[in-house]
Amino acid sequence: MTRMLRSTNPTEYQIQCSIIEYANKWKAVNRGFPSSDNTVGDYLFHIPNGGLRNKVEAVKLKKMGVKAGVWDLFLMIPTFTVMHDHRSGLFIEVKSQEGKLTKNQKEFEAKNSTEYSFIVVNSLESFIAGVSTYLRVKDFNVFASEVHQKDKAII
Repeated sequence: MTRMLRSTNPTEYQIQCSIIEYANKWKAVNRGFPSSDNTVGDYLFHIPNGGLRNKVEAVKLKKMGVKAGVWDLFLMIPTFTVMHDHRSGLFIEVKSQEGKLTKNQKEFEAKNSTEYSFIVVNSLESFIAGVSTYLRVKDFNVFASEVHQKDKAII
């Protein structure tokens, strides 16, 4: 297990790595998960849209379907409510404490908000709270108790 980073002002990269590490150990046995052996990390993936690239690589990626404004992570678990409110999944944007959504990210959310849910997180704690709210569960069986208890997710 990699050690979670402790920082007073973590980067988006540090926050996202911490989220993925935690999600890969976060067992949830409540609704939405087909098996009690699955973790949140089994349904969560990164969309490699950002970063600096040279012009040739940028052209290749655009031809391959990369789109400006797509958010960092996607949780591919649909939700349903009593009121028949259906969401096909959860897009997650990781930002540093000072980070703000770009114009393209706001437009992506606006175009897709009837079918998907969206949350912006700036810490592991806000990720856990946001995913718990999205899945509408109050009590997760946290498999990663040593991560949760020892590190207390200080980022």
